[in-house]
Amino acid sequence: MVRILTILSVSTILACSSNATFGVNNEKKYSQHLDLESIKIMHNGDFSGKISSDESIETCKKFVLSESDVLIFFTTARSATLREYEHDLNASNCYASGTFVSKSGASGEWKIDRSRRGFLYTQNGEPEYFYCGECNNPLFYEPCDIDCVHGE
Repeated sequence: MVRILTILSVSTILACSSNATFGVNNEKKYSQHLDLESIKIMHNGDFSGKISSDESIETCKKFVLSESDVLIFFTTARSATLREYEHDLNASNCYASGTFVSKSGASGEWKIDRSRRGFLYTQNGEPEYFYCGECNNPLFYEPCDIDCVHGE
């Protein structure tokens, strides 16, 4: 419990002190579900096969996130539109996914891919899409530049 509170505190400080101008959305928007009480990882280092790329099942096995990595991702990431998530941002076959429960009682599913895209989905709501150009985890690919955000 102390470890999760420490991670949450560090994540909040990092997120609040970030002056990055990367622009999926220049305004930080936090999900109402980011008061996560528990995170469960169901799939880690998995391969979707839905994207044409040089990635393989073997290369995706190296993309293994911890619960703290997931929390840091969603507290650092910027919101993205469905269009940005599905069309403009680079995508990856490598992903981790699982379930979450927030302190407010909401529960749902999450997914993060190696290209820094992620989403939260609750049973009673619309999916919320995210992109984390500021995440410093070496497991992620390099952040895309402004051209990939605008589909150029």
